[in-house]
Amino acid sequence: MNPTLLPINTKRETRLSFHLSMVLQHHIYPWFYEKYINLIIHGDRDIVIDFIDNKIDASYREYIDERITYAHGDITTDISDYIKVSIEKWYYLYIWIDKYYLYGNECFHSNHFVHPVLVYGYDDIDKKIYCL
Repeated sequence: MNPTLLPINTKRETRLSFHLSMVLQHHIYPWFYEKYINLIIHGDRDIVIDFIDNKIDASYREYIDERITYAHGDITTDISDYIKVSIEKWYYLYIWIDKYYLYGNECFHSNHFVHPVLVYGYDDIDKKIYCL
């Protein structure tokens, strides 16, 4: 069985925003470049793409229909089951993770650092969760 993955864009333009990773598909590039692009040039060859979007919620409203928020104690099922069910319903998951508890990370059991991740898929066979 193949992994279950939602569409995700990992091109350079999307590194600034998880929202862009979800919505920036090929047919939306003209809209994106027309409204939000700034180019920052450092030296002769280093170009950084940035964007301005002061109304992020309103501008993505046509692509992101609903926002559901849960506190830690609200999820009563195993988190892996919750992730699978959400992905199968075509919901991306935006999760805040404290790197203090993330094994193999430089902050593991030494420093609390909360960081967001975007979950967009899973693979039951390899026991993987796909995230940015």
